[in-house]
Amino acid sequence: MSRQQRIWLAALLALVSAGLTILVLMSLQPKTTVVVVTKGEIQPFTPLTAVLLTEVRVDAATAGRLFPDAYASAKDLVGKKVAFRKFRSGEVLLKSEQAIADPAHPEKLKTSAVPLAARVKTGYAAVSIQASNPGAVAGDFVLLFRVKQGDVRPVLSQAAQVVTEQGTSLLLMVREEDVNEVLKAQAEGQLQTVLAGIPK
Repeated sequence: MSRQQRIWLAALLALVSAGLTILVLMSLQPKTTVVVVTKGEIQPFTPLTAVLLTEVRVDAATAGRLFPDAYASAKDLVGKKVAFRKFRSGEVLLKSEQAIADPAHPEKLKTSAVPLAARVKTGYAAVSIQASNPGAVAGDFVLLFRVKQGDVRPVLSQAAQVVTEQGTSLLLMVREEDVNEVLKAQAEGQLQTVLAGIPK
């Protein structure tokens, strides 16, 4: 073997060795993934913007165990979602988080971490009433009647949705124009609720 061939062979072996070393080192590096984290504290009802969020690279195995459904891109949130509860600085944002939602549909939020006002649709108000034998739970729809000295009359022209309930106290979501009617009926006599079907 000539001297030039030996030089070429040595160079080739050095390249193969360097390539193998790089592959081994790369395989030893921990795999990472990106998660979206809050840059600072976020107050309820805040639209999510790029200023409020950051993307952080973390160990993939740890992320898979602790927050497998974390948002991987701020683009999925910015201009599309609103925070309906308070978020601490550095909090990882999860797709399963019920307090992050499309601002066009806040009434779909069903979590105690979400302020009650977030569940009230635009054009509606939440009114607290005392009703005899309400028999309704949050999410149900009820017809509301005023009972006074044997006289029974409907209070609302359509069913109201129960937001929360506690014994005989109900918080109802009613149209804003019906609030006075409900309060007036409650002042005039006893209120009775009747479970209704889901409006179409």
